[in-house]
Amino acid sequence: MAARPRRFLLILGSALLALLAAAGLLVLCRRFSAPGTPASPLALQGFQRVESWSTRDSVVEHFANGERHLKIEHLPVDAESAKTLIEEEVFAMEALHANALSPYPGDLSKEIAFPEKFKPRFRESDRGGIHRAWFLLHASARFGLGVSAADVVKYKALVGFFYSPEEGLFFTVKYFAPPAEADEEMEKVFFSLR
Repeated sequence: MAARPRRFLLILGSALLALLAAAGLLVLCRRFSAPGTPASPLALQGFQRVESWSTRDSVVEHFANGERHLKIEHLPVDAESAKTLIEEEVFAMEALHANALSPYPGDLSKEIAFPEKFKPRFRESDRGGIHRAWFLLHASARFGLGVSAADVVKYKALVGFFYSPEEGLFFTVKYFAPPAEADEEMEKVFFSLR
């Protein structure tokens, strides 16, 4: 008989998670337009929605404007969890670009060093009551981060995080632009997201 209440709680928990995901999707549907149409609510002139997909916990939207690509993922969480998520994302990005011991140490190298010019530049801001953290770095043609060679660089990337307390959503933003794009222009796009 004890297995029945436990099973009921599992079903109830799954239903609540599905409801939270549906609520997040509803917010996103109101926020973004249909594929191929302008993304005007984002104040991003010229961007078109290319695709969207959802995971068990989050929804991801992909927008494009020529060579510029914007991927926005949102996840329903509380404020304390959002703070933890930002800390974890910053730690993960720094770990991705940290020096590491060589898997085959020898006379020439005992450590694999990440070139200084390819290391991510970290920035934070508390503007408009919203804490934002972001990195400026480089990416490959397939939007891979952690690029450490000039011949592999296809994009300059901004990877940023912020929490919207009104909607209870944590956002991860990945913006890819041509390598010559000014940092200020990339940050302008990031800060235009509300």
